[in-house]
Amino acid sequence: MILSRRITLFCTILASGVLVAGYAREGFWFPMILVFLTGLIWLAEQWDWLPWKIIGSIGLAVFTIAAMVLAFVGFPAILILLSLILTLIAWDLDDFLSRTMEAGYVENATELERLHLKRIAITSGLGLILGGAALEVKIDLAFGWILLLGLVIIILLNRLMAALTGNSK
Repeated sequence: MILSRRITLFCTILASGVLVAGYAREGFWFPMILVFLTGLIWLAEQWDWLPWKIIGSIGLAVFTIAAMVLAFVGFPAILILLSLILTLIAWDLDDFLSRTMEAGYVENATELERLHLKRIAITSGLGLILGGAALEVKIDLAFGWILLLGLVIIILLNRLMAALTGNSK
């Protein structure tokens, strides 16, 4: 679980850094301090200096809202996408570590961690690639086609995850 903890810390620091730099660039000092403090509190929770496990979810919400605000003021979209993906990785691994620690003894903990990291890598990589492509490719579609396409993508992602976990029924 050491690798997961290191990745969690790295992603939290990097996501916080991107958002703090974005707010500093735009000259929004109060939100910058808020994001910075949220990142510090989240890191303290990850190091088990704070006992409240809800901090990870609060960090996810604050970082997501902070990224959304930066999108409205014109911060580069690729950096916003990167910060969101890093935030989601940090939140997911923080929750994964919390649950495995609460469970006490976990049989094949190393294998479980490896499989979880593999799933996160695949999901995050696909998210970064598809998100980056979405930022570059412009297609005009009617709203109905967008809904249909979204439904097809959700079904395909569900099947992909089922195949990766071995639950393809």
